[in-house]
Amino acid sequence: MIPISPLRRAMALVLLMALSAMAATFTTRLDVDGDEAQVTWSLSGGDSDGDPRFPDFQGLKRISGPSVVTSMNIINGVASREKSWTMTFVNPTGKAVRLGPASVRVDAQTLNSQPVTIPASGQSAGGQQGADGRPARLLFEVEPRRPVVGQPVRLKLRLDFNVNVRGYDPPQLPSAPGFVAEALDRPQTPSTSTRTVNGQNWNTAVLAEWVLFPVKDGRLRLDPLSLNIQVEERQKRRGRDPFDFFGGSMFNRLQTLALSTEPLTLEVAPLPGGAPTTFTGAVGRFTMKAKLDRTQAKAGEALTLTVDIEGSGYFSGVEMPAFTHSPDLEQYDTQTESTVRTGAKGQSGRKRFKTLMVPRLPGSQRIEAFTFTWYDPEAGAYRSASAGPWVLDVGPGEGGAALPGVAAAAGGRVQSYGTDIGLILPAPARLPLRQTPLHHRWPWLSAMLLALLAAPGALVWVNWRSHRLELAPALRVRGARSRLQKRLKSAPGQALVQEEALRGYLADRLGRAATGLLAEDCRRELSFRNAPAVLVEELDTLWRRLEFARYGGGKAVAEEEILGLADQLERWFHKGGDQ
Repeated sequence: MIPISPLRRAMALVLLMALSAMAATFTTRLDVDGDEAQVTWSLSGGDSDGDPRFPDFQGLKRISGPSVVTSMNIINGVASREKSWTMTFVNPTGKAVRLGPASVRVDAQTLNSQPVTIPASGQSAGGQQGADGRPARLLFEVEPRRPVVGQPVRLKLRLDFNVNVRGYDPPQLPSAPGFVAEALDRPQTPSTSTRTVNGQNWNTAVLAEWVLFPVKDGRLRLDPLSLNIQVEERQKRRGRDPFDFFGGSMFNRLQTLALSTEPLTLEVAPLPGGAPTTFTGAVGRFTMKAKLDRTQAKAGEALTLTVDIEGSGYFSGVEMPAFTHSPDLEQYDTQTESTVRTGAKGQSGRKRFKTLMVPRLPGSQRIEAFTFTWYDPEAGAYRSASAGPWVLDVGPGEGGAALPGVAAAAGGRVQSYGTDIGLILPAPARLPLRQTPLHHRWPWLSAMLLALLAAPGALVWVNWRSHRLELAPALRVRGARSRLQKRLKSAPGQALVQEEALRGYLADRLGRAATGLLAEDCRRELSFRNAPAVLVEELDTLWRRLEFARYGGGKAVAEEEILGLADQLERWFHKGGDQ
């Protein structure tokens, strides 16, 4: 056997690696079906050093992938390995898009695939086509076009089509900064009709509808909404199939069209100047009714002032009107009950405010009149409604009533006990406590010491109290997350405790009172602070689930889910949401 030198062995190894690298290929394959484009990158004859570096997708919307498939082929006793990466795109740009080459590392070398061009969408479905050459189009319809701050705006998503439509993805409203959006219920299968636009006939259907409440003035932009619809290729058929959606057969070949609306811009006008001081932001048409459960009571008995505000518009600005009363009436926190629903004309329903009041002393007490003010966009003016005043006749409470600190005098005859002349002691002696002069007794000395310390003590207490009040907001914010966790752990699995814990956390974080705080108040506050729409939607969904679990007997939410949402809010607050 002839020995092989180390140099020849190394040269043979390098040659083998070069031949292996030369045998490896990296290719691209494009398959187009309607608006769906499936791109497959395949590596044959080599092992990659990780995944390929894919090109920039340049506005394409990826709907699946990458799915990775590895296969082994044996031909004439020779084994070869192939690995492929597949992605599916839709092209919402309406024009051809060039997808550049992908690259992959094989045996310390870089292989590049060939580029491909994804054609323009919507040409293969058949049917009458619009001005852009497509058989369907998606557009926004909005009314009114120039609202004022807080005025409900009705937004429709309309589909015009001249092909058989078999289905579509659920519409999702895009980012809408400056708006509070409420989705309206729509039938699962929308009704269709026909209309003529610029001399062209279309079948048409409204796929979704929202009500937008602008929370600031200026030029507000709504991003385009993209949607995939499934349509049939036009084929000859004898009759109408019972499984039609808009019209068509379930056995025909389906294609996907990627549609997109134009961006929508609204000019939101500010509310006119000269608003009364009682205006709190309510926009719409409202009425107010107020009543006191009774005007005669005894000292210490509770009275309830109920205020009902009904109407339609933007209820997030509806608050309990401020009022004044006699100083001897003690007022407690107001409870809020809401039966507000969102409809095509905005929010409608009723907000009820209940305020508990307790008279402390007998006599005549008074609750002054108050006013609720709103802006009516149809009339273009501020409107007001007033209620009150109420005069209370308060009698003595149980056991009578007396001014604090005043005691009744006790009468009686003065009696003398003992003798007028006492025993004269021959030498100094310690007197019994009951015979010791008052200024020598320890209670009197303690009282004098306390009197001397009262002034500096009061000064120290006032300074400490002032410092404590200054730090109170920061202390509420700093301990909000830990208090939420403690409340959840105090009664695990109880929806009532979970909802109150979440309300308390948001009240601490937003600097609001927890009593009467509703989900819509938190949503409005976060929108004012430009919180991400996704985060606001997650909070609203979690709150509704807690309310359903509390009142509808649903399953309680996992503690980790509530804490996870709180952690997301904490991160957003630390990034600037606290400002």
